[in-house]
Amino acid sequence: MLCKIEEFKYALTQSISLFDNEVIQSKNLSPNEIEPITKNIKLFLTTLKAEIESNNIDTYGKLISFLENIEISRRELIQLTGYLGKLLDVIQLLKPNTTRNKNAKKFFKNSLKRTGHDFLFNELSNEQKEDLFKEIINSAALYILLEVSNFAYYNSINPISSLRNSMGDRLPEEYFSELLAGWFIEDVLIKKLKSKGFNISQNGIDTSRKILFKRPKNMGNADICIEYNMHKYSIELQRVGKATKPNKINKKQNTEMIKTSLKSHKITNNDTLTLLWFGDNPKGIAESNSFLYNKLCIIKNSDVNDSTNSNIFFQDENIFIHKDYIENNSFINWEKLKKSEIKVIASKFNMVTQ
Repeated sequence: MLCKIEEFKYALTQSISLFDNEVIQSKNLSPNEIEPITKNIKLFLTTLKAEIESNNIDTYGKLISFLENIEISRRELIQLTGYLGKLLDVIQLLKPNTTRNKNAKKFFKNSLKRTGHDFLFNELSNEQKEDLFKEIINSAALYILLEVSNFAYYNSINPISSLRNSMGDRLPEEYFSELLAGWFIEDVLIKKLKSKGFNISQNGIDTSRKILFKRPKNMGNADICIEYNMHKYSIELQRVGKATKPNKINKKQNTEMIKTSLKSHKITNNDTLTLLWFGDNPKGIAESNSFLYNKLCIIKNSDVNDSTNSNIFFQDENIFIHKDYIENNSFINWEKLKKSEIKVIASKFNMVTQ
């Protein structure tokens, strides 16, 4: 089992706590919908924990004997055997310093490295980092428990099916690390802008920094709203780790336009700015386009939606931006922004929105 019986009990306790109504609701799930799906597994976990706490089980030999003597049908035993394997996955996630627990933290760092934003890792406090890690690990553990609850006991309701489709072949902690990496750089930017004197408010569905297992129909407003000197800007932040200069665009030769992927909902609101934060020397941006490295480019969404503006346009979930537009509308790099006075930063936003 790769851990002491006390550590096994600790993981059981943590697993059971993940079914609390407050936790379920924080994932945008209904406790009334989840309870029928999870009641059998919750009962098993609770019973097992009670047996261990009563000192009837203090070795793994006794644990195996307990499992062997459970009076259940062959079908239920097959289900339970499969579940125990997944339970071990949950234990390895929740118990500190296991390989899987450490890998969950590595996935987060790798997500930042993939887009060239790993240099930001030390911008937040250890407490803030631990909160991010905890959200990844607990969410991954709960996801595994819910998934097993659904498949092992043949429930017809699957409230997390769309999440599995989005995950593909990735482990849950790997997929969730991608989500939180985006929130991480938002928090880094917000922290710095606040320190400069900007008034900051956060909007949208991700303000709580809780991973949602079901996305709401209304995605909410822009991620960040900043105010200074009677000016107010709504901002959608996007980290960019891949950008290219296509040889041709719509069958025409291209020498100046940069292409990167962007979800269409980011640019639908003309009153919002989209801030593209290009990574510092990521694999997805060639050396020939190194002028992009670590730039923070402010995009006026109304420019994107203006069909007469040839410097920037949107097509097939990609945004195409002229090199000059990027140069004119960008902070040179993160270090320069950090050292700039609030008036200098505000003037850049003012210039773009004029």
